Amino acid sequence: MARKILLLCVSFLGVFSNNLVKPLKIMPQISKLNLPENSKVPLTCSLISGLHVNFEWMQNGIKLSNNSDFSIENFLTYSMLTIKKLKQEHTGAFECKVTNSLGEFDTSITQINVQGKNLNLKSISVCGAIIAI
Repeated sequence: MARKILLLCVSFLGVFSNNLVKPLKIMPQISKLNLPENSKVPLTCSLISGLHVNFEWMQNGIKLSNNSDFSIENFLTYSMLTIKKLKQEHTGAFECKVTNSLGEFDTSITQINVQGKNLNLKSISVCGAIIAI
């Protein structure tokens, strides 16, 4: 009986070890968005492969954190940055950088251009994300 339990543990550890050696990769993001001012904009960064990662969001190379303009939620396999109310100052490159304990990283960048308030849109669907106005 003890032999079977030991084999199950070794088998489980083998599966776990195989997942650790998969290269870190995130799903590519939309490269450019033209959006109306005052929109609520969710951006997601999703893992394709990799474990035990750290997500980091930046705008034009400056690290973002939760504040009155942005909300960041991190989960096991994805991270979501929400721009609460799009302003002209949010025009720029939004980058998601994912790193793991082995020093591997992958990035995805979305360029956002903020349009004036004159667009007569109720919502825009972008790759499964609903951007409400």
